[in-house]
Amino acid sequence: MTSQKSIFLSGEGDAWFERNLAALGHKGTDLVVSEMLSLQVQPKLIAEIGCGEGERLSLLRDKFGSACWGFDPSTKAVAHGRATYPDITFEIGTADRIDLPDSSVDTLIFGFCLYLTDPRDYFKIAAEADRVLADGGLVAILDFSPRHVFKNPYSHKPGVFAHKMDFSRFFTWNPAYRLISRRYTEHGTSFTYDENESICLDFVKKDWSKAFPKSPQY
Repeated sequence: MTSQKSIFLSGEGDAWFERNLAALGHKGTDLVVSEMLSLQVQPKLIAEIGCGEGERLSLLRDKFGSACWGFDPSTKAVAHGRATYPDITFEIGTADRIDLPDSSVDTLIFGFCLYLTDPRDYFKIAAEADRVLADGGLVAILDFSPRHVFKNPYSHKPGVFAHKMDFSRFFTWNPAYRLISRRYTEHGTSFTYDENESICLDFVKKDWSKAFPKSPQY
């Protein structure tokens, strides 16, 4: 069976980018940027997985002066990002293999990409995120987040599925990770509360100092 990762690296990532380019890159408001301003964080080193054309990273760099890395399976998205935002580093990459050193970023963003990753790669994705994220850092996840776990056929490519679940659970099972912010939105322009349209922006904080407090019995 061909993995969804291989399908996106071999052409579907470029097809997605071409389908959506007209709706991207308008330098408007961004939910991730707005919430980071509300949380009053001061990120210095940011990486985004599923960065597309790079506009969100550009906005973050403008707001916070952060050093930024973007990873995307689309060669066309990466080429566009490099040409448009030369001060940001763009690389071809996927969530299960992030080409960054250990503990190298304080903010890691999953930009609406996890729903198209292979469930067989979920442990690798969580491990890679934990590896590159410094202690005290934040994971931001913008993605579908229904109450139940399910999958739908991906309309643009036979054999590919959109897997929908609460992706913050990749991390919050671990006592070092805590959900600190959740904003609900939807894929459409008006709220229907349809599980297929349910999206959340979650911020999860990594803090090993609070992972295992002393037992109250001692």
